[in-house]
Amino acid sequence: MARPVRPRDRDGIVGQLVERRAPPLRARLCSPGGVRGSLLPSKGFRSRGWKPIAGVSIKHRAVHYRDPSVAAVLKAAADKDAVFVPVGDDGTRATEVTYESRRYVVVDSPRRHVRDDARRSELLARTEDHLMALADRVRQGRLVDPAKIGAAADRILRDSGVSRCFVTKIAHGVFTWDYDEQAMDYEENLLSGRYVITTSLDQRTASSAKVVAHYKALQSVERRFRVLKDFLALRPVFHYTEKRVRGHVAVCVLAAVSEAVITIDLKAGKLTDPDLEGQHLTARRALRELERIRTVRFADVDGNQRQVITRPSPFQAKILAALGVDTSAWHSRVA
Repeated sequence: MARPVRPRDRDGIVGQLVERRAPPLRARLCSPGGVRGSLLPSKGFRSRGWKPIAGVSIKHRAVHYRDPSVAAVLKAAADKDAVFVPVGDDGTRATEVTYESRRYVVVDSPRRHVRDDARRSELLARTEDHLMALADRVRQGRLVDPAKIGAAADRILRDSGVSRCFVTKIAHGVFTWDYDEQAMDYEENLLSGRYVITTSLDQRTASSAKVVAHYKALQSVERRFRVLKDFLALRPVFHYTEKRVRGHVAVCVLAAVSEAVITIDLKAGKLTDPDLEGQHLTARRALRELERIRTVRFADVDGNQRQVITRPSPFQAKILAALGVDTSAWHSRVA
């Protein structure tokens, strides 16, 4: 959208019409100076029970694990006197910690525990293989300069995702490594399956469950913006007129609506990804599967133009049925 001229109008708000967790059906571009205009018509939406949200002010943020305060907060949450309360139907629970006059909410998720443990084991094994290969090169005398050994070790650990879990010793023609037991204990017993949220709201304004709900809503908003940015797979386009900006944003909002509607229909159809056990089929995965269906036009021996559509596979047929697509007319016909 075009950047407002006035300094006070730097920030924009996107308001959406929503029904619980349903997809947005209308969006407004707003600014501190007032509403800029509607992107999609809203006729009949109110009669269907849809309600407008003018804007959302997010006062919660995830705290990076390297923040010194996070370790102290996680240690306090691990205390035997910490009281956890349920904040979800999947066994997720949370506890509150006050540290340096700030309110923190520590969330513990069984699903994250499984995911984090598996991911950490994978990254540790991969990094260990690379470090062992580097140690062999140094042992064979193929690498002796400490600066070059350090550079090679840095390339391995820098983007490994688990560099904090290793300690190294480098000298002329010498390279050894080991696990950092303190970091491993922190990863396995304090950080795994948990994340920390800090908020400026007091307990009377927002309970732990409401803070977590706000944070998850923020994640939903971020996912929506990712859809707006790349679901259409469009190349970067630069606009210089208000009309074209509005048209581009309207198409992006329609893409977000389409993605959300497809996701809802796939979940209602209870379709799962055949490549990921227990994972709901996503809109992207479903569309990638449907891209294999083609329409072919050819002329028969009598010169008649015919159109043939690829016969859907059983998996594609389930997707089409979940999306309510009628395929009864998908047969060879004279054009």
